[in-house]
Parts: sequence; C-alpha cells; structure tokens
Amino acid sequence: MYLIEDNLEETQAVRRMIPLLQRIMMDDRLTGREIRVLLAVLSLAGLNNQRVPVPIDDICCLTGILYANVCATIRRLDSLGWVSRIRGNGRGNVSLIALRIS
Repeated sequence: MYLIEDNLEETQAVRRMIPLLQRIMMDDRLTGREIRVLLAVLSLAGLNNQRVPVPIDDICCLTGILYANVCATIRRLDSLGWVSRIRGNGRGNVSLIALRIS
C-alpha cells in the first residue's frame, strides 16, 4: 500500500472509518438498501459525531434509490440505532441526520 504524503489527513480519516465500516457490514439486521443509505450518509456527513444537514435528495443521487424509499430507510435506521434525526418540518427545512458512532 502506498501513501501519498499530500493526502495524509485523508488517509488518516479513512483509517478511522474502517472499524465503523466493519460494524456496518457485519450487522445482520441491515439490508443492502440500508447499507447503501448508511454509506451515503457517511460520505456526506463525514466522521464528525454532530448533526449535520444531509439532504435526502443528495442521498437519492448517491444511491439511486427513490425519495420515499430513502425516507423509509432512514426511519428504519433510526429505529435500529444507526442514525439519529431531527425532522425538518417541511417548508424547505432539511432534516438533520447524524450517524451514531460509539
């Protein structure tokens, strides 16, 4: 494996993600769609454990999943404890979604 010195921060961030990615892939409760949505949220939000605006439209574009199905998947991931969310209450407000990283 070759490390490029210019991307040292990026390489370290990827290394910090590996345990989380392993937990995602090993969770037998998750379907393929749920894994795809989780990975999209991870790529949009990064590893900070704060609530960040993650537009559902962006998740749809990254995964190729319909809007209604992404919403249902996020509700399921919330019930499984993988994400937490605060609804945007419509009117153009974006729901805030955060990975629960422990």
